[in-house]
Amino acid sequence: MNNPGLEFDSFGRLIPSGFTHKANISSRRYFKVNGAKPNSSAIYQKTAECLGQPEGLSLSQFQAKVESLHALLAQDETLKDIGRCDPVPFILPKGSVTADLKTSMSAYVAGLSASFTKEFPKNRFTDHSIAEWKGQFGVNPKSREGTVLERSKSESVVGLFLPSLSEYSLPAAYEAISKLPHSFALSGFFEIASVLIGTPGYLINSEAYSPLLWATANIADHQAGGFHFAAYGNDMTLNYRAHLNEVSEYWWSGLSFIDVGS
Repeated sequence: MNNPGLEFDSFGRLIPSGFTHKANISSRRYFKVNGAKPNSSAIYQKTAECLGQPEGLSLSQFQAKVESLHALLAQDETLKDIGRCDPVPFILPKGSVTADLKTSMSAYVAGLSASFTKEFPKNRFTDHSIAEWKGQFGVNPKSREGTVLERSKSESVVGLFLPSLSEYSLPAAYEAISKLPHSFALSGFFEIASVLIGTPGYLINSEAYSPLLWATANIADHQAGGFHFAAYGNDMTLNYRAHLNEVSEYWWSGLSFIDVGS
């Protein structure tokens, strides 16, 4: 990989220099995710419990693939600084995302609820979205998420979630993905839900306010709103809201990094 012109700050955030759409050039980092080191064994176990045993993927294979993904980032001089964002591994078990995205979405919501409430029995996960919104759920082809989901039909996909597009408007996030290698996709509902299943405390931060994570890959160009995950206190929510192409330091988009081969 060789990607001239990409610059990341000391926290692995892609600096949107020269972007035509709205994004904060710098961040005061008022909102922060939980920076605890990801536990690969726990991620694997929680994924298996809540989404089904990842077919063709043992714990040791998962750990080896995560190490390989980190190595791929580190060996590219123009991308190595993105790793400063503290990537979180995730798994999409083979067959867990079908052509019936609405049904698959419900299964992931149930898995997230189970994982979160087991980890935090005194707290709640609430799905505030309604059936009408779920009926509009799809994948924006420009996000590249379709490649990730398509692969999950034939194999259990291992990826890294990178919160490198913090304080970006959604159009700016799509501008960013057009500049990045094809091993990156904008993160959507399934990848973020998998992250939160494997690492339930990711948005629970006792030391700072945590951000809202947009399911950016699932928001069509013409849609003024979309699904997002957010924590309120120590509770977790899934909801739908307007974005209106605006930018907020509270609003983050993420990247999914997988090995697409040579």
